[in-house]
Amino acid sequence: MTGFDGGSTTRGPLTGFVPVGHVVLEESSGAACAVASWDGWLHLAWTGSDNRLNLLASADGMAFTNKATLRHRSCRTEGGGESTHTVPMAPALAPSELGLIVGWTGTDRQLNILQVGMPDDGNSIIPERSSRGPALTARGSELVVGWTGTDRRLNLVSAHQRGLLAPLTLGYTSSDSPALVTVGEEVLMAWAGGDRRLNLLPVGAAAHGPPWFPGGYTNRRPALCTIGDDLVLAWRDPDRHLYLQTARGGVWGPPVGLPMTSAHGPSICCHRNNLVLAWTGSDRRINVMLLRGA
Repeated sequence: MTGFDGGSTTRGPLTGFVPVGHVVLEESSGAACAVASWDGWLHLAWTGSDNRLNLLASADGMAFTNKATLRHRSCRTEGGGESTHTVPMAPALAPSELGLIVGWTGTDRQLNILQVGMPDDGNSIIPERSSRGPALTARGSELVVGWTGTDRRLNLVSAHQRGLLAPLTLGYTSSDSPALVTVGEEVLMAWAGGDRRLNLLPVGAAAHGPPWFPGGYTNRRPALCTIGDDLVLAWRDPDRHLYLQTARGGVWGPPVGLPMTSAHGPSICCHRNNLVLAWTGSDRRINVMLLRGA
């Protein structure tokens, strides 16, 4: 993989980030949230307390407006009898050539994608099932959807205007959702393994070597984005603390712990040359922080 291959993990200096803004929204969620930058706006998606999908937008990353609540719900039912309970699932966001795309897992555990701004009933259903939310990234006119199957195996499928390609099932498992990012012409996947180690792997139709381990541990879904020439990885460790790690030119810097905790995995993106970090706090409220490269 160009620039970020597993054979180039020599430790190097981290490109540091300095917080320049932090807002705690009145919105709350029992699952992870998602952020993406598209058309000059920062977009936020989450599953509300009624398990319906919600969207907000912000020009500066601090003041959010234009709330939209979709009719779709993202949750799964667990247990049985008197112990039956509903578990919300996290949505995903991705900018694409068609527009901003939101993805989620429905109450029937099927995967869904919808172009934001289109009619609420115009979602496309992908005939694959998961007990977790999906991951999204765009590669040109192609939308790539990743998910953890009901057998815990990791999967990918590419969606074109002409339809879906054949799904690709990887030989790796995870107990939570993966993360996806496009780097050049390749798609990179990150996930938490059964041993809680973070794994990274370029994925596609071609065969690749084994995943590599940048150094972090998590039992939740990680997050990936690019800022210029940097690849940024974010995660929540088993003690709920948030971490960032950056690679440049195939050289990974050391993980940097942040003084925040999260109930779920974080979400990250680049917006107006700032790194945006979003997470659901231990009080279930949604946090958004802007960080500038030091």
